[in-house]
Amino acid sequence: EQSAGAALRLSQLQAIDPDASIFVGEDLFIHAQALLGIGETTRARDEAKRAMTHVETVAGREHPLRQRAHALPF
Repeated sequence: EQSAGAALRLSQLQAIDPDASIFVGEDLFIHAQALLGIGETTRARDEAKRAMTHVETVAGREHPLRQRAHALPF
Protein backbone atom coordinates (compact mmCIF):
# COMPACT_ATOMS: atom_id res chain seq x y z
CA GLU A 1 0.00 0.00 0.00
CA GLN A 2 2.86 2.35 0.80
CA SER A 3 4.53 1.76 -2.56
CA ALA A 4 1.24 2.17 -4.42
CA GLY A 5 0.58 5.40 -2.52
CA ALA A 6 4.06 6.71 -3.34
CA ALA A 7 3.58 5.90 -7.03
CA LEU A 8 0.22 7.71 -6.95
CA ARG A 9 1.73 10.82 -5.40
CA LEU A 10 4.51 10.82 -8.01
CA SER A 11 2.10 10.46 -10.93
CA GLN A 12 -0.02 13.31 -9.53
CA LEU A 13 3.07 15.53 -9.36
CA GLN A 14 4.13 14.64 -12.90
CA ALA A 15 0.71 14.90 -14.53
CA ILE A 16 -0.02 17.82 -16.81
CA ASP A 17 -3.54 17.81 -15.39
CA PRO A 18 -3.61 15.85 -12.11
CA ASP A 19 -7.42 15.86 -12.20
CA ALA A 20 -7.65 14.19 -15.62
CA SER A 21 -4.77 11.81 -16.24
CA ILE A 22 -4.80 8.21 -17.41
CA PHE A 23 -1.59 7.65 -15.47
CA VAL A 24 -3.09 9.01 -12.25
CA GLY A 25 -6.16 6.86 -12.90
CA GLU A 26 -4.00 3.78 -13.30
CA ASP A 27 -2.14 4.50 -10.06
CA LEU A 28 -5.43 5.13 -8.25
CA PHE A 29 -6.61 1.72 -9.44
CA ILE A 30 -3.42 0.04 -8.22
CA HIS A 31 -3.72 1.85 -4.89
CA ALA A 32 -7.34 0.67 -4.63
CA GLN A 33 -6.22 -2.91 -5.21
CA ALA A 34 -3.55 -2.59 -2.51
CA LEU A 35 -6.05 -1.12 -0.05
CA LEU A 36 -8.52 -3.87 -0.81
CA GLY A 37 -5.78 -6.42 -0.15
CA ILE A 38 -5.27 -5.13 3.38
CA GLY A 39 -8.97 -4.89 4.13
CA GLU A 40 -9.39 -1.12 3.74
CA THR A 41 -12.62 -1.53 1.78
CA THR A 42 -14.00 1.99 2.20
CA ARG A 43 -10.75 3.67 1.15
CA ALA A 44 -10.36 1.18 -1.72
CA ARG A 45 -13.86 1.98 -2.98
CA ASP A 46 -13.11 5.72 -2.87
CA GLU A 47 -9.85 5.27 -4.80
CA ALA A 48 -11.57 3.06 -7.38
CA LYS A 49 -14.25 5.70 -7.92
CA ARG A 50 -11.57 8.35 -8.38
CA ALA A 51 -9.76 6.04 -10.84
CA MET A 52 -12.95 5.57 -12.86
CA THR A 53 -13.49 9.33 -13.03
CA HIS A 54 -9.96 9.93 -14.32
CA VAL A 55 -10.13 7.20 -16.93
CA GLU A 56 -13.65 8.14 -18.02
CA THR A 57 -12.65 11.78 -18.45
CA VAL A 58 -9.63 10.94 -20.60
CA ALA A 59 -10.55 7.72 -22.39
CA GLY A 60 -14.29 7.12 -21.98
CA ARG A 61 -16.51 4.66 -20.12
CA GLU A 62 -15.52 1.68 -22.26
CA HIS A 63 -11.80 1.83 -21.47
CA PRO A 64 -10.64 -1.52 -19.99
CA LEU A 65 -9.03 0.15 -16.95
CA ARG A 66 -12.30 1.85 -16.06
CA GLN A 67 -14.11 -1.46 -16.38
CA ARG A 68 -11.52 -3.20 -14.17
CA ALA A 69 -11.91 -0.51 -11.49
CA HIS A 70 -15.68 -0.85 -11.68
CA ALA A 71 -15.39 -4.62 -11.26
CA LEU A 72 -13.44 -4.53 -7.99
CA PRO A 73 -15.33 -6.53 -5.35
CA PHE A 74 -16.70 -4.21 -2.66
